[in-house]
Amino acid sequence: MAETKNGKIIYTNGTEKEIEQGAEKIFPREFIRRTDIAQVIFPASITDIGHRAFWGCKGLLHIEIPVGVKSIGMWAFSLCESLEEVEIPESVTEIGASVFGICSSLRCATVRASAGEISTLCFHMCRSLEEISISKNVRKIGDYAFFGCHSLKNVFYEGTEGEWSKIIFGKENDAIRTATVHYNCKLGG
Repeated sequence: MAETKNGKIIYTNGTEKEIEQGAEKIFPREFIRRTDIAQVIFPASITDIGHRAFWGCKGLLHIEIPVGVKSIGMWAFSLCESLEEVEIPESVTEIGASVFGICSSLRCATVRASAGEISTLCFHMCRSLEEISISKNVRKIGDYAFFGCHSLKNVFYEGTEGEWSKIIFGKENDAIRTATVHYNCKLGG
C-alpha cells in the first residue's frame, strides 16, 4: 500500500481536496452522507478515523488506509454502497462495530489488523463479499460480523488450521463458517 505525503479526497466531478500531511484524525461524522466523494487517500500521518466519518458516502469507490492508522470508529464506512475493496492495515488496534456494514458492492477485504478481533457487525450485509483475507492475529469474530454475507466463498487465513480452530466465533456467522478456508496464506499487498 503506497504511502503519500499529503492525502486527498477526490470528488465524483473530478475536483480534489487535499488532506495535509500532519493531520492525525478524521473527525466523527466529518464527511457523513457526502455522496459526491469518489475516493479517499489518507496521508500517512492519520492515526484515527472517527465514528461515522464516511457513513453513507454512497459514491465512495476507493479508500487507502495507511499503515499508522490505529483506530477506525464505529460505522466509519457503513453504507458506502459503491466501495468494492478494503484493506485494514496491521497497525489498526481498534475496529469499531459495523465499520463496513451494508457496503453492498464490497467484493473482497483484507484484515491485517493487530486488533485481535473482527468487530461485531463489521461486514454485516455485505452481500457481494466473495473473499476475505485474515491475519493470524485475529482471535475472535464478533457477533453478526458476517451476517448476510451470502456470497462469501473463500477465506484466506494467514495461520494454520489449528490456529483457525481456536478462533472464537460470535453469533450468526454462518457465512464465514461455511466458506472454504485456505490456510497458511500470505496476505497480499
